[in-house]
Amino acid sequence: ALIKMEQDGSFFLKNLGKSSMFLNGKEIATGQAGSLSSSSLIEIREMAFVFEINHKSVREYVENATKRNQEKNTNFEWSERVP
Repeated sequence: ALIKMEQDGSFFLKNLGKSSMFLNGKEIATGQAGSLSSSSLIEIREMAFVFEINHKSVREYVENATKRNQEKNTNFEWSERVP
């Protein structure tokens, strides 16, 4: 399984294995993905996991990533070449 955070701070679970898994009781087949939220129940074979989001940490990460992207974009310098 792959759990990934998107740029907006949302999470998804993707099934990379050969067997189905379940997300909140709904089957996630191989290659499929589902959206995660706090208290999501993930079942893989006979193991159960509860997914929790640390909203404060996610918010800080997204804010810092946004600042870094803005800094990269504002550091662009235009120089016109004259032949």
